[in-house]
Amino acid sequence: FYLIFNYMKALQIILLFTSCFVFSQNSVYPYLDSDLDVTKRVEDLMSRMTLYEKACQMNQFVGLEHMKKAEKDLSPEDMKKSDAQGFYKGVFSEDVKQMIINGQIGSFLHVITAEEANYLQQLANKSKLKIPLLIGIDAIHGNALYRGATVYPSPITIASTWDENNSYDVGIQTALEMRSTGSHWAFTPNIDVMRDARWGRVGETFGEDPYLVSQMGTAMINGLQQGDFTGTKKVIACAKHLIAGSEPINGLNLSPMDISERTLNEIYLPPYKSAVDAGVFSIMAAHNEVNGVPSHSNKKLMTNIIRNEWGFDGFYVSDWLDIERLETLHKVARNFKEAVYLAVDAGIDMHMHGPNFPELVVELVNEGVLSEERVNYACSKILEAKFKLGLFENRFVDEDDISKKIFNQHHTETALKLARQGIVLLKNNDVLPLVSPKNSKNKILVTGPNANNQSILGDWHSAQPHENVYTVIEGIKKNPNSRRHILTAWNPLEINEMSLPPCHAFSQFFVSNNKLSCQLYQRSCDMFLGVPFNIASYSLLIHILAEECKFGVGEFVHSLGDFHIYEEHFDQVKIQLKREPKQLPTLDFLPKNINDYKTSDFELLNYEPHPKIVAPMNV
Repeated sequence: FYLIFNYMKALQIILLFTSCFVFSQNSVYPYLDSDLDVTKRVEDLMSRMTLYEKACQMNQFVGLEHMKKAEKDLSPEDMKKSDAQGFYKGVFSEDVKQMIINGQIGSFLHVITAEEANYLQQLANKSKLKIPLLIGIDAIHGNALYRGATVYPSPITIASTWDENNSYDVGIQTALEMRSTGSHWAFTPNIDVMRDARWGRVGETFGEDPYLVSQMGTAMINGLQQGDFTGTKKVIACAKHLIAGSEPINGLNLSPMDISERTLNEIYLPPYKSAVDAGVFSIMAAHNEVNGVPSHSNKKLMTNIIRNEWGFDGFYVSDWLDIERLETLHKVARNFKEAVYLAVDAGIDMHMHGPNFPELVVELVNEGVLSEERVNYACSKILEAKFKLGLFENRFVDEDDISKKIFNQHHTETALKLARQGIVLLKNNDVLPLVSPKNSKNKILVTGPNANNQSILGDWHSAQPHENVYTVIEGIKKNPNSRRHILTAWNPLEINEMSLPPCHAFSQFFVSNNKLSCQLYQRSCDMFLGVPFNIASYSLLIHILAEECKFGVGEFVHSLGDFHIYEEHFDQVKIQLKREPKQLPTLDFLPKNINDYKTSDFELLNYEPHPKIVAPMNV
């Protein structure tokens, strides 16, 4: 009896100590109480944070798996030349794990699996203040970077439906798929008003009309955020890119813009005013400069107009490494520290992405150059987002439940409806409909590198399960009424699909003086082999079509639409026939029978593909 009595007494003490500890923890940390008002929770949490911890909330890193891939695939020399991959000089994925535990990172991007999202949140939950991570992703037309998600038509196609309800529906469904897979922040909509067809990001936009862009963009924001985005089925939207990046002086992404104040106010700013009125909670600055002022240091635009005059109540995020580019590209800062000051003082609240940013923010505050109130504001907005999204209570996702919420029948039906409604018929010379064409002898030529791969899904997508996608040729062959109209499905360059990413390109064929010519617009990014691959394929395609249609052979013009092109790889690209050594684009041979030519008849000269890409040199 004595032993039992002592045991019960000890158990009571343990239970009392445990309950006191839990009560003490909740009383010490009121911000963990979900019943409290969000404003009070933010105030309580920030009162317990050091200046450095607040600055860390303003910093973002790429995902660990993204880092590991760069560490594995890129040589030190590659890392010096490339800023398109996620890696940090002197900081490795193992270091980043400890930084999360230390509470030194506030956000991540390029986290494309639920497993990794949960793992990162587990690490964050070990930190002193247990602040969850805000995970962003480029969900431009669905959460398409996630394998198995619903991929909707690109924004330019959504706009072609002329129904903003479609944009709204995509927003709601994308938000649900994002939250079920561990992401909380969509880097969309792109409300750039498209004005230059050479620009490589046309497909991300809602077109060239400010009113249509405003309506479609606002609908997407409303679908994603659904009010103030409070809850576990909503995400933060991000209006981008501030501003006017779609009218570059040389047609290339990132290049300067030179536009009048009238054009800025009447064309490019209205979609942002609509976005702010709709309650968008984040805005991303643009790579480019406008009239000599880099967007990431444009205080007049970000702070004076949009925040102070229009009442923007969210936070600004930099685009990929663009604070760094204030020093390295725009040359308005002498070093990274000065670039950080220019960006944060102008209005940037979160740095995308990498180390050293929080430390420099603290230095600038301690030196009296940057106010602590500025840091407090940025941190408070980021924490407000995390509280409203319910991340303190629901930071993890159920990986077993994902399949029920993504690529379901309701979502795929929406994607199909938009694809049908967004079709634009430019001209029909008695070719359509295929079921009963007026000319039964009409044929369809299906060829080129994208005829039978997933590039049909558009940009910003990862490889999807094959059973989820119909390629162009598969779709045509699936329809028995159209099979008999196929001229050929010949691909002039038969490269194993797995050894080459899809070559995102847009081609335009035209006839002038009875000669067939082609203009190819391509946003190649770092697809090293994509450029010569497309040059060869489309150049040969001109000759095939010209022979079939009884035209002469005209010109082939190739436009690169992205700043990530590595000049050292493409300056001397030349493609020629080994039998008849005549160089493109002035190649004048006309194959009488294309079957006479084999893939071994062509080769790339003066071109060295990236060493990590497995592909044959003779194509």
